[in-house]
Order: sequence, then structure tokens, then C-alpha cells
Amino acid sequence: MNNAGIPCELVTGEDRRQPIANGEQMPLIVNDDGEVVAPMVSSTIEMINLGRLFEVAVIDEIQMIQDNQRGWAWTNAILGVNAKEIHLCGEETVVPLIKRIFASLHEKVEVKRYERLSKLELSDETLNGNWNNVREGDCVVAFSRRKIFEVQKEIEKKTGMKCAVIYGSLPPDNRARQAALFNDPNNEYKVLVASDAVGMGLNLKIKRTVFESLHKFDGSMLKPLSISQVKQIGGRAGRYNIGYDVGLITT
Repeated sequence: MNNAGIPCELVTGEDRRQPIANGEQMPLIVNDDGEVVAPMVSSTIEMINLGRLFEVAVIDEIQMIQDNQRGWAWTNAILGVNAKEIHLCGEETVVPLIKRIFASLHEKVEVKRYERLSKLELSDETLNGNWNNVREGDCVVAFSRRKIFEVQKEIEKKTGMKCAVIYGSLPPDNRARQAALFNDPNNEYKVLVASDAVGMGLNLKIKRTVFESLHKFDGSMLKPLSISQVKQIGGRAGRYNIGYDVGLITT
């Protein structure tokens, strides 16, 4: 936003940054309470400002409302944000839950479905657990931090390519640095190993998403991924105007 000339403040649990472009402070506004603020705010879900009035609030990754550890933050946001209009973005499996929540509040929900702008295809080949078959531009998705580091070690040992690593509890600055390493074609980090949090707030040049497993622990038991979850996570590959025209999904 700031690079496009639209002042936007960044707020996370570790950091707060005023809008700056080309090394200079961008113009702020005075709100109805007399506070000097940026006209737009981008924040982690836990840091959402429930005391400020917004014209529009956009809450991304709404499927995370079902997460056992962090779901409370999405519930808190959709019920507490002071906005005239709320847009929720995420995978379709969460729609029935959202409808039930807002029906209990006598609020209307309008569901809009959007077509992907680039192609996403199921690969004809699988790695069959052979990490020698990992290619440059791959993102291997694993569902535990322990497994992420196991896979990273195996890939680096068998291919000689270094792996960037991204997972949910990684601090935002570290996550951004890992993304930059993976996106830079002029270094050794050709592969990304990540949790299903991959791509949250990041633009990644992923050519192929490789699922280490198609089952995920939901806090009580292992469950198979739904089709929409596979599309949501696998769809990080081949994002429009980022790196590749076609994204691939495999296991």
C-alpha cells in the first residue's frame, strides 16, 4: 500500500510501523476522536483494533476460526471489529459456520465466489516420498514443526539445494526474510519447506506445492484434508503475476 502511495500502518505483536515511502513519513489523518492515525491499517489478527471505527474491515484466512489454538482471534475479530462493512476471505468449508454465527446475530451474509486468475493443475507425477525428486521452485508442505525440519534436512542432504523455512509461530520479520531468500533467484535457497500457514501475508514464487501428507492433526485426531483445503494450500503455487503461469499440486 505504502509503495502505491496509500498510507498504511503495520501492527503486529512484535512491531508497529508508521507508513513510510522512500524514507519519508507519509501523511496521516485525524479521526473523529481527534487521534492522528494512518487511514489504513494492516495488522495480525490478534492485534486488531476493536476501538477504532473503520469504513471497511477485510479479515483474511477466515478458515482459521476453526483452529484450536488461534481460532479465538478470528472469532474476536468478526464479532468485535467496529466496521460498517466486513469482508471475510478464505476457504469455502467455513461458510456454514460463518452463516450460523451471523444468523445468531440476525445479520445477513452474502457469499461471493471468485475465479482463480491463473491455472492450478494436479501433477501427473508424485514424489513417492523420494526427496531426490524435489525441484527448484517447490514448496513442500508439512503439518508439524518437527516434520518441517526433518524434511528440510533430508532435502538439503539429498539435493544440495538449501531450503527456506516458514511456519505459523515464526516471527513476522523472520518469516519475511525466509520468503525473500526463497524468492531471490540469485542465491542457494531454491526450495521452501513450510506449514499450511505458507503464504499468509506473503507473496511467494512457488511453482509446485508438494504435500508431505494429506492428513492433518486437528488437535484430537488425524483427519484427511478436504478438497477445498487442498485447493487453498496447494493454490499458493502459480499465483497470478508473481512467478509462474501455472501452479502444480502433488504429493
